[in-house]
Amino acid sequence: MTKLLDALRHLDWAGAVLGAVVSGVFAGSWAAVRLLWNKRPLRRFLDDLADERKTLSVFVRDMVSADQKYYSVLPNGQQQQWQNFPVVGRTDVEAATDVLNLLGQAGKSSNIAWRQINRDWDMWSDPLVCLGGSFKADKVLELCQPKLVHYALAQAFVTIPDNKRFEANGSYDYGLIYRGRHPETGSSCLVLFGFGMAGTEATGSYLRRNARLLARLYGSRSFAAIVRVGWLDGRDSGVLAWLSPGGSFLAAVLHFPTWCRHRKLMPPRSVA
Repeated sequence: MTKLLDALRHLDWAGAVLGAVVSGVFAGSWAAVRLLWNKRPLRRFLDDLADERKTLSVFVRDMVSADQKYYSVLPNGQQQQWQNFPVVGRTDVEAATDVLNLLGQAGKSSNIAWRQINRDWDMWSDPLVCLGGSFKADKVLELCQPKLVHYALAQAFVTIPDNKRFEANGSYDYGLIYRGRHPETGSSCLVLFGFGMAGTEATGSYLRRNARLLARLYGSRSFAAIVRVGWLDGRDSGVLAWLSPGGSFLAAVLHFPTWCRHRKLMPPRSVA
C-alpha cells in the first residue's frame, strides 16, 4: 500500500491531464474531418441543391377535391381529373422523403420551401426539385439544359442522345431521374417521376441508395437515369435501364470498376 501511495505522489498529473485533453481534441477533430469527407461527394454531386445559403424549392402535384373527385389545377385554371389520388399522393410523399433524406446526409437541413405548381410554376431563380409527373416537371424537361430525355404522351421516355424508347408495359414501369440547369439562372433542376406509382417510388429509392454511385460517374455534371421496376416488386427493387452520356472525364480512372460496370448503359459520346 505504501509503494502505491509513493507512486501516486510522483505521478505527473499535469501531463496525464494534458494528454487526455489532447487525445480528446484529436479524436473529435478526426471524427469531424471524416464526417466532412464522407459528405463531400454528396455535396459535390448535389451542388446548389444542398447549398444551405440557397432556398430549395420543392414541387409536388397540387390537388383539389370536388364532387368526390380529385383534380390538379394548371396555371391557366384548367382542371385535370385524377383517379385514386390518395395513393398517388402517398407515392409522391415517399419520393419526397427519399430526396430530403439524401439532402440531410449532405448537410442540407433548412431553407427548404414547398411550392404550389399553379402559383409558382414560373419560378426558376432557386434550385428546385419536382416529384411526380406534373406541369412543372414537363416544363423542366422542356426548358432545362442539356436535353437528354423526351417524355412522350403515350407513356414513354425517348432518350435524345441515342433515340431509345422505354414504355410502361404489363411487366415493368419506368421512372426518370433527371438533373439539368435552367439556361438563364443556372439553377439546378432535379426531376423524379414514373409513368405509374411504382416508377415514381423506384426513382426516389434508387437516388437515395445510389447517389454516391451516380456521383462517381457524373460528379456535379447534369445527367439522366432511367430506372426499371416490376409493378409488384417493391420500391427498392429498381435497376438502371439507361444512363446519359457526358459523365465525369475522371470516372474511368478514379472509379474504374464503377465506370466499367455501367458504361454499357451509356450511349457513346460520338452519338449526336
